[in-house]
Amino acid sequence: MSRGFNTGPGLHGNQCANATTPPRQTAVSRCMVLALGALGASLCLAQPALRDEPQPIPRTEALRIEVLEGTFRSVVERGNIALAYREDAVPFSYILPGRARPVGYSIDICLDIVQALSARLGMALTVRWVPVTAESRFQVIEQGLADLECGSTSSTPERLQSVAFSPPIFITGARVLVPRARIVRSPRDLQGLRAGTVEGSTVSAMFQGLATGADQISFPDYRQAFDALQAGKLDALVADDVLLHGLIDKEGVRAKYRIAGPWLTHEVYGIVYRRGDPQMAAFITDTLNHLAAQRDLSNYYSRWFLKRLPGGERLGLPMSPALQSVFQLMAREAEPGF
Repeated sequence: MSRGFNTGPGLHGNQCANATTPPRQTAVSRCMVLALGALGASLCLAQPALRDEPQPIPRTEALRIEVLEGTFRSVVERGNIALAYREDAVPFSYILPGRARPVGYSIDICLDIVQALSARLGMALTVRWVPVTAESRFQVIEQGLADLECGSTSSTPERLQSVAFSPPIFITGARVLVPRARIVRSPRDLQGLRAGTVEGSTVSAMFQGLATGADQISFPDYRQAFDALQAGKLDALVADDVLLHGLIDKEGVRAKYRIAGPWLTHEVYGIVYRRGDPQMAAFITDTLNHLAAQRDLSNYYSRWFLKRLPGGERLGLPMSPALQSVFQLMAREAEPGF
């Protein structure tokens, strides 16, 4: 999906007589199952059925405010959409020096969702940016302070009890970042070491079960955790593999540090939105399926994981076979003419 809009003064879309399609939780669930099956994981991250859901609004009633519900209605009433973003989740969502607006892979996907929503509602939308941390990101969605969370957020059964997730946009796993001189081949090698994690992350919650005997030290964000590692206050930093690559490449210190050991977890990232909103759920699923069919998701992946980033660094991370399979399934689910 090509974006030719400005998210400052307003986002201009075309009139469209479509409102939503019925929820496509089957497609989302199949994407989740395929992603985890390709990884050999035993967890099923399919979103549980929502209780007391209202019926979806027919496409033919798109522009009547009285039939809009949930996020659709609040966005129309406000005239803007609030996007929550992370400041340090390279290359998903982060702030470049001297810039005010975030950039990244998840940001590009969210802006395409906004463009599609603007066209669906037939009105100009202003984007309001809401900074969040790993700890606060779910709260702002639940409380209605943001409509979408655009970061590096894993779908888990626990999180699905309070928020909803889009189809998968990335697949990764937690690993260990250590100075090159330190030998770490498995979680057992962390015993007795000071290992950093980030508050609110899945790794932080699962750490004691992953690395028994390690001294866990939590930090509010990845920047502070990595600074502590560089200052010698930590022996290791445990986080998702892709985020560790982003940290060391952004700082240009790959020669001093290495990412060690196997994946300790299996993480499936998605865009977060409010639970219990079938109109928004169907719209986000349809939009991402369309982005997959048009190869926009693959192009964004190339831009942020294979090519040189705006700061000059290059991650050089090829797309995993599991994510390729998920995008192919999503493309097959895309509705013609969406």
